[in-house]
Amino acid sequence: MFILISLALSALILAGIYKYSQHHEASLSRKYTLIIKLREIVHLCRQHRSAVHYTFQNHQQRPIELNHIETQLKKKSDELISMAHSDNKLLYRVYHSEIELLLRRWADEGVVKNQIMHGKAIRDGMFLLDELMVCWLSESHRAELVEDYHKNWQTVVDSMDQLTKLRVSIQYLDTEAGRERCRTECEFVCRKLNQLALVCPLSISSPMGNKAVRNLIEIAESPDYPLTEKELYQLSSDVSQLIFNVYDQVLSDISESLFLPLPRLAFA
Repeated sequence: MFILISLALSALILAGIYKYSQHHEASLSRKYTLIIKLREIVHLCRQHRSAVHYTFQNHQQRPIELNHIETQLKKKSDELISMAHSDNKLLYRVYHSEIELLLRRWADEGVVKNQIMHGKAIRDGMFLLDELMVCWLSESHRAELVEDYHKNWQTVVDSMDQLTKLRVSIQYLDTEAGRERCRTECEFVCRKLNQLALVCPLSISSPMGNKAVRNLIEIAESPDYPLTEKELYQLSSDVSQLIFNVYDQVLSDISESLFLPLPRLAFA
């Protein structure tokens, strides 16, 4: 009798462990998939901003590219809503609405407004990624990863804030004070890139990273450097790409440590 009771208890314990393991695996898989979808959306928002900016700067559209990016954005946003957990569904619905509004309104706005709208969509997507990653890390009980992640995320956020200040200053290039402010912001952005290099050296030491740092230093240190909106917006886009690359590497490293490596991002 005692043996039968022991076997029954053992079976119940094993069943409980198996059920917990399945639940844990499903939770990991859902978070992993949500991270993939969110980073794809942020990446597509960046591509859309680049295509829209090209449209305004060159007074001509690239309709095939724009249509492809917008189709993918709508598809990924819908997928995000369908797989989101009920606890967070409202946040993702708000973000979904933001993406839809961006796609409807971009053609009716100018360069500056589009920079603001796209910048907000990219930033909001990265904050959703951060919230998801914090939740994942808190459930992992990996204190060393939590500490490193928070430190790296703060460096990324500080860099985004400084880049926003640079972008705002571009619209005031028609005054000497505005040009001086732009040079100062370039100097500060360069400092932030140096800090990001401590997080992910390979991204910042890439050809794009080296070029961006050189241009920022030249602008900051050369009072006679001819500042143009087109050049500065392109420089700010390159810096934005570098910041995203650093954060994406942070996400990839943690995802690999906790579950699986993230797939490579597809380019339009």
